[in-house]
Amino acid sequence: MCSDWASLATKFNDDTASWRALDPKIPATQWTPEEKSINDSVAPIMSSNADEMERLGRKSDNSVLEDIAVLAAQYQRAYVTALPTYTEADNFLSEAGTYLFKSVDWACKAAA
Repeated sequence: MCSDWASLATKFNDDTASWRALDPKIPATQWTPEEKSINDSVAPIMSSNADEMERLGRKSDNSVLEDIAVLAAQYQRAYVTALPTYTEADNFLSEAGTYLFKSVDWACKAAA
């Protein structure tokens, strides 16, 4: 499971590089057309990533890891839902999901 999780993390980082370069303090009402396009294109990537996190967590046979993975997925889905009306406060949804996502990755590295 950990190697699959590491691959998922690498893919997510690669697929969201343009989005991660954006200033999270800028609300949706002030996005340029390019920023809007980047945010629009990241939503399905995040949704797919959330589905895969949940799938990996559920097949892990580790109830704690499963709970963390499902919670990370829920935060990521909440962020995607907030994107159309994004405000700076919505970034905390993304951050919470990211820290949970990375926690699993770090735990896997510690167990290796």
